[in-house]
Amino acid sequence: MNKNKADRKRRNHKANFYPFNQRLAFLVLSIILLVYAIIGVYYDDFMMPGKRGILHLHGYSTWVMLLAFIATAANLLSFFIDHYDKRDNEHKYEKFAAFSKKAGWFFFVAALIVQVSRVFSHS
Repeated sequence: MNKNKADRKRRNHKANFYPFNQRLAFLVLSIILLVYAIIGVYYDDFMMPGKRGILHLHGYSTWVMLLAFIATAANLLSFFIDHYDKRDNEHKYEKFAAFSKKAGWFFFVAALIVQVSRVFSHS
């Protein structure tokens, strides 16, 4: 009896659908984020534009910010991949998206803290 229920559920499953322009935007944005972060690490100068000017990250904070950008790109790519994955595992993609979002914010704040502590330790 449980097998019949599982078969019915599998037949009624409808995979997530994201329009082409949204999938393309996720893919292109994740590539841009990764390239920007890698360039920042390569030159040891991660520039973050803001309202009051540009914040420059140097040293370890660039590497931590790279982790934040990797987590963000992974979050965007999870939606892209979820569209093509037809299995009934959307809940796993939702958990991964929530985790990568939290990890991205954690590393973003950590990079700022590392930079601030670097500035204060050199003065």
